[in-house]
Amino acid sequence: MEKAKEIKQTKGGFLKGAAWIALGGFVAKIIGALYRIPLTNLIGGHGLGLYQMVYPVYCLLLTVSATGIPASIAKLTAERIGQGRSEKPVFRTAMKLFLLIGGTGSVLMVLIAPFLSAAQGTKEIVGGYYALAPSVFLVSAISVFRGWFQGKNQMFPTAISEITEQAVKVGFGLLFAYLYRGNVEKAVVFLLLSVSISEAVALLIVFLL
Repeated sequence: MEKAKEIKQTKGGFLKGAAWIALGGFVAKIIGALYRIPLTNLIGGHGLGLYQMVYPVYCLLLTVSATGIPASIAKLTAERIGQGRSEKPVFRTAMKLFLLIGGTGSVLMVLIAPFLSAAQGTKEIVGGYYALAPSVFLVSAISVFRGWFQGKNQMFPTAISEITEQAVKVGFGLLFAYLYRGNVEKAVVFLLLSVSISEAVALLIVFLL
C-alpha cells in the first residue's frame, strides 16, 4: 500500500515537473517570436541580417559548451539521490568542468571576433562578438544548475529562468533598438549585449533559487 502511494506521488511529481518545463518553454518561445515583430520595425532587415551573422558562431560554441548538460547532469543527480547519496559532488564537479569549457568558449569568441567580422565584411559589428561572448560562459553555468534541479525533480527553476531570460532579452533588446534606431550597427551590438544581460539575470535566478 505504501509502495503504491509512493509510486503515485512520484508520478504526480514527475507530471507536475513536466508541466512546468513545458509551460516555461512555451512562454519563452512565444515571447521570442513576438520579439521579432517590433524589432524588425526598429532596425529593419539590414539590422536583423547583421544580428544573424553573429549568432551562428555563438550557437556553434554553445553546442560544444552547453548542449546536453542539463540531461546528463539530471541523470547523474537522480542516480545519486536514488542510491541515497549526496548529489552535491556531481554538481560541484560539473560546475568546475563546464565553467572551464564555457570560459574557454567565451575567450575563443573574443579572440576570433576581429577575423570573423573582417571575413564577413562587417568590421563595424566586431563589438557584437565581444558583447555576446560572456553568454557562452554564463549559459554553461545555467545549464549545470538546470540539470541539477531537474535531477532533483525541481522543474520550477528551469521554467522561471527560461521565461525571465527571454523577458529580459526582449526588454533590453527593444530598449536598445529604440535608443540606437538611427545607427543600425550600434543597435545590433547592443542587441547582442542584451543577450548576455539576460543570461546573467537567468544565472542569478537559478543561483538564488
